[in-house]
Amino acid sequence: MSPSRRNRTGMVVPAGALAAVLPLSACGGVGAAGGASAGGGSALTTMGFGFPDEIATTRADAFKRAHPEVRLTVNQGQFDEQAFLSAVASGNPPDVVYLDRQLIGTYAARGAIQPLDDCVAKEGIAMSDFYPAAQQQVKLNGRWYGVPEFYTSIILLVNDKAAKDAGVDPASIDTSDWDALAALAGKMNKVSGGRIERFGFYPKLPEFLPLWAKANGADLLSADGKTSRLDDPKVAEALDYANGLLDDQGGWTKLKAFTDTFDYFGEKNPIAEDQIGAAKALRAAAG
Repeated sequence: MSPSRRNRTGMVVPAGALAAVLPLSACGGVGAAGGASAGGGSALTTMGFGFPDEIATTRADAFKRAHPEVRLTVNQGQFDEQAFLSAVASGNPPDVVYLDRQLIGTYAARGAIQPLDDCVAKEGIAMSDFYPAAQQQVKLNGRWYGVPEFYTSIILLVNDKAAKDAGVDPASIDTSDWDALAALAGKMNKVSGGRIERFGFYPKLPEFLPLWAKANGADLLSADGKTSRLDDPKVAEALDYANGLLDDQGGWTKLKAFTDTFDYFGEKNPIAEDQIGAAKALRAAAG
């Protein structure tokens, strides 16, 4: 996969903000009318950049070096949909927001974010470098509303110990065989005293419902992205199956309590700690 092909989140500008700004470079006049700081000069407010995240910190530092005349305010934490919409409704939105691409179409259709066409043209951003699917997610009615950032690969993580305990060669696990997968999940699952000690196969609901549906031959949205297909029987079948995996291995409530203790990215991650038998996961890479 070419590193120039990026495929995940979007950087967008809310309606009412006159300064259209990309992550590290100003375009359209940073701090124009509506972007003046209390002490005079220009100001820029963001939402969705969480410190001390290394990437967010690096971007903020680079922006400050390039535009020392601009007072940068970074609202801490992940993107908060309710706070964002409240800010837009009050007429005091952030200048730049960082959020998942799946939200962009809804906000663009509601007029909560501004198109970036002028900014894309001025900065010479080669939008054709991005995958067509990523382009479609940040575009509405022929106009750009965001810039994709990451591409992701979905991989299968297998705990070799759990697989061998179940008498299965890790290399032979096939997630396309749903009957065999359910049986394997049961074999790898460990519950003691009503508490989960190892979750056999983690179906990642609700995040991976689109993936389960796709594997069952269905899409959650129409090709133009405007019509919900949640009522497709194949979507319901996929949901029933994946939810059944949860129920058969202890249920959602117990799983949630169990996964809340996970250190996903540290040395004591759930695979290393023998807390999960297998799971599909997203591997994100910066383009």
